[in-house]
Amino acid sequence: MAVQPDKPGRISEAPATTPQPARTAAMLPVIIIGGVLVGVIALGVYFFVHRSTNAEEPKPEAKAPPDTKKSKMIKFQPMTVNMRGSPRRFLRVALGMETTYQKVVEELEKPSPQVADFLIDKLSNVDTSDVDTTTGRNKLKREILAGVNETLQLLEVEGYVSNVYFVEFVIQSQ
Repeated sequence: MAVQPDKPGRISEAPATTPQPARTAAMLPVIIIGGVLVGVIALGVYFFVHRSTNAEEPKPEAKAPPDTKKSKMIKFQPMTVNMRGSPRRFLRVALGMETTYQKVVEELEKPSPQVADFLIDKLSNVDTSDVDTTTGRNKLKREILAGVNETLQLLEVEGYVSNVYFVEFVIQSQ
């Protein structure tokens, strides 16, 4: 209790109180700011948790050129050639080639004499001992890949073949 003068020279005791509406009005901005902060923190936690669970999912490549979105396979008809060094041995091969370039697909799907000539020349120069192991067949695949890509460059085709697969590979003796 505070002592306050009631009249000059007279002192009376009055309770020291501040008006209640003023105290509530002063607290209102603090309550609003606190509520906004709690909401912002809750949203931040939600987005952080949501983003980290989505980060585990694979995302498509954003920088891929328009014609390189998906790999395409080109399967060649089987070809049979005489093997080097033995007039009675034949190699029958069906190839698959993988690319992401539409221009390469178009070039390889049409009858291309340059690509066919390269393949026949390459396969007919194979000896049985060259391809009787996995290592030898993989070496032949790499040579075919390099030769086909070189032929595509000579034909001024934009793109390249990324993989060569043996779909069929048979050595036959007569």
